[in-house]
Amino acid sequence: MKTTATSLPDPGRTIQAGATRWRVAFGEEPLLDALKELRYERRREIAGLEILKDADHVFWGRLRLAGREWFLKGYRSSGLRRLVSSVFGASGMREEWRKTWWLRSRGIENIEPSAAGEVRRFGAVVEAYFAARWV
Repeated sequence: MKTTATSLPDPGRTIQAGATRWRVAFGEEPLLDALKELRYERRREIAGLEILKDADHVFWGRLRLAGREWFLKGYRSSGLRRLVSSVFGASGMREEWRKTWWLRSRGIENIEPSAAGEVRRFGAVVEAYFAARWV
Protein backbone atom coordinates (compact mmCIF):
# COMPACT_ATOMS: atom_id res chain seq x y z
CA MET A 1 0.00 0.00 0.00
CA LYS A 2 1.40 3.36 -0.99
CA THR A 3 1.26 6.07 1.66
CA THR A 4 0.29 9.55 0.54
CA ALA A 5 1.42 12.72 2.25
CA THR A 6 -2.10 13.41 3.49
CA SER A 7 -2.25 10.09 5.34
CA LEU A 8 0.96 10.69 7.31
CA PRO A 9 0.44 11.37 11.01
CA ASP A 10 1.33 14.92 11.99
CA PRO A 11 0.66 15.54 15.68
CA GLY A 12 1.07 19.06 16.90
CA ARG A 13 -0.24 22.45 16.05
CA THR A 14 0.69 25.28 13.72
CA ILE A 15 1.76 28.59 15.25
CA GLN A 16 2.81 31.81 13.55
CA ALA A 17 5.65 33.42 15.54
CA GLY A 18 7.08 36.50 13.90
CA ALA A 19 8.03 35.70 10.30
CA THR A 20 8.27 31.96 10.98
CA ARG A 21 5.39 29.51 10.73
CA TRP A 22 6.06 26.64 13.18
CA ARG A 23 4.63 23.16 13.43
CA VAL A 24 5.14 22.26 17.10
CA ALA A 25 4.58 18.99 18.94
CA PHE A 26 2.31 19.18 21.97
CA GLY A 27 4.21 19.91 25.20
CA GLU A 28 7.09 21.74 23.48
CA GLU A 29 6.02 25.28 24.36
CA PRO A 30 9.32 26.11 26.19
CA LEU A 31 11.16 25.42 22.94
CA LEU A 32 8.87 27.67 20.92
CA ASP A 33 9.29 30.52 23.41
CA ALA A 34 13.05 30.43 22.78
CA LEU A 35 12.71 30.16 19.00
CA LYS A 36 10.06 32.83 18.39
CA GLU A 37 12.61 35.33 17.11
CA LEU A 38 14.96 32.85 15.42
CA ARG A 39 16.23 34.05 12.06
CA TYR A 40 19.20 32.63 10.22
CA GLU A 41 21.33 35.78 10.43
CA ARG A 42 20.71 36.06 14.22
CA ARG A 43 21.35 32.40 15.12
CA ARG A 44 24.38 33.25 17.26
CA GLU A 45 22.23 35.47 19.49
CA ILE A 46 19.93 32.67 20.73
CA ALA A 47 20.58 32.09 24.43
CA GLY A 48 21.61 28.51 25.19
CA LEU A 49 22.46 27.59 21.58
CA GLU A 50 25.84 25.93 21.08
CA ILE A 51 26.54 25.97 17.34
CA LEU A 52 28.24 22.74 16.21
CA LYS A 53 28.35 23.42 12.46
CA ASP A 54 28.12 26.85 10.89
CA ALA A 55 28.20 27.36 7.13
CA ASP A 56 26.79 29.90 4.70
CA HIS A 57 23.52 28.04 4.20
CA VAL A 58 23.29 25.46 7.01
CA PHE A 59 23.83 25.38 10.76
CA TRP A 60 23.46 22.66 13.40
CA GLY A 61 23.48 23.14 17.11
CA ARG A 62 22.53 22.00 20.59
CA LEU A 63 19.97 24.14 22.39
CA ARG A 64 19.84 23.91 26.19
CA LEU A 65 16.84 25.35 28.03
CA ALA A 66 15.38 24.66 31.45
CA GLY A 67 17.30 21.40 31.90
CA ARG A 68 16.23 20.02 28.50
CA GLU A 69 18.24 19.73 25.28
CA TRP A 70 17.29 19.86 21.60
CA PHE A 71 19.12 19.36 18.32
CA LEU A 72 18.45 22.37 16.10
CA LYS A 73 19.09 22.53 12.37
CA GLY A 74 18.61 25.59 10.17
CA TYR A 75 18.79 26.12 6.43
CA ARG A 76 18.79 29.27 4.29
CA SER A 77 17.75 28.83 0.65
CA SER A 78 19.90 30.23 -2.08
CA GLY A 79 19.77 30.09 -5.82
CA LEU A 80 16.85 31.00 -8.03
CA ARG A 81 16.01 27.40 -8.96
CA ARG A 82 15.65 26.28 -5.32
CA LEU A 83 13.56 29.32 -4.43
CA VAL A 84 11.18 28.80 -7.35
CA SER A 85 10.82 25.05 -6.72
CA SER A 86 10.05 25.70 -3.03
CA VAL A 87 6.90 27.63 -3.99
CA PHE A 88 5.23 24.37 -4.99
CA GLY A 89 6.04 22.23 -1.95
CA ALA A 90 7.12 21.97 1.65
CA SER A 91 10.68 22.60 2.76
CA GLY A 92 13.08 19.75 3.40
CA MET A 93 12.80 20.43 7.14
CA ARG A 94 9.01 20.14 7.01
CA GLU A 95 9.35 16.85 5.11
CA GLU A 96 11.80 15.61 7.74
CA TRP A 97 9.20 16.43 10.43
CA ARG A 98 6.44 14.58 8.54
CA LYS A 99 8.51 11.49 7.74
CA THR A 100 9.87 11.20 11.28
CA TRP A 101 6.33 11.12 12.66
CA TRP A 102 5.40 8.55 10.01
CA LEU A 103 8.24 6.26 11.19
CA ARG A 104 7.20 6.70 14.82
CA SER A 105 3.59 5.82 13.97
CA ARG A 106 4.85 2.53 12.47
CA GLY A 107 6.71 1.66 15.68
CA ILE A 108 10.17 2.37 14.29
CA GLU A 109 12.39 3.98 16.92
CA ASN A 110 14.01 7.22 15.81
CA ILE A 111 14.47 10.79 17.00
CA GLU A 112 11.66 12.63 18.74
CA PRO A 113 10.78 15.66 16.59
CA SER A 114 9.75 18.79 18.46
CA ALA A 115 9.24 21.51 15.86
CA ALA A 116 9.66 22.47 12.22
CA GLY A 117 9.53 26.03 10.95
CA GLU A 118 9.49 27.85 7.63
CA VAL A 119 9.96 31.47 6.63
CA ARG A 120 8.39 32.24 3.26
CA ARG A 121 8.59 35.32 1.06
CA PHE A 122 6.20 35.56 -1.89
CA GLY A 123 5.48 31.85 -1.37
CA ALA A 124 9.11 30.72 -1.60
CA VAL A 125 10.87 29.11 1.38
CA VAL A 126 13.81 31.35 2.30
CA GLU A 127 14.61 29.78 5.69
CA ALA A 128 13.68 26.47 7.32
CA TYR A 129 14.29 24.97 10.76
CA PHE A 130 13.97 21.57 12.44
CA ALA A 131 14.25 20.77 16.15
CA ALA A 132 14.33 17.35 17.82
CA ARG A 133 15.08 16.12 21.32
CA TRP A 134 18.80 15.70 21.93
CA VAL A 135 19.58 11.99 22.23
